[in-house]
Amino acid sequence: MALIVFFTCILCSIIIWDFIKIQNLNKKIIRKDEEIRKINVNNSLLKDWLIVRQNGINLADWLEVNGIHKIVIYGYGILGKAFFVEMQNSNVEVVAIADKNYKNIYANVPAVGIDSIPECDAIIVSVINYYDEIEQQLVTKCRYPIISLEDVIYGVGYKFDE
Repeated sequence: MALIVFFTCILCSIIIWDFIKIQNLNKKIIRKDEEIRKINVNNSLLKDWLIVRQNGINLADWLEVNGIHKIVIYGYGILGKAFFVEMQNSNVEVVAIADKNYKNIYANVPAVGIDSIPECDAIIVSVINYYDEIEQQLVTKCRYPIISLEDVIYGVGYKFDE
């Protein structure tokens, strides 16, 4: 009888151990799927931005038409850096780059946290995967319009379906 109890305990331990391993694997898969989704969103936006540029449309023109001449770019990842470069050859002035990791940003404009955003016509958020959360933070800290880079790219008037 003791032998049956012993083997039952071992078998239960193995089943529980396998269940825990499966749960951990599922969590890893969910995290990887989320990372892939974010990458796909950025890649899709970059593709459409490239189409806009190839058709001779400059994002700065859309900003200027909408009365935006001085901006702060929030986020200095791939999209933020590309947007910053595009603004360098335009009449739109980037007065600062805001980011939660602003101390690690080196650019020819000031890098600031959300508590130190300088006067501007709008804040362009380049972190499109977290736009809603960032917008909520920014709304409590400043009075400037907050615009997603995605809205700028899709707002220029290019018809992507054609």
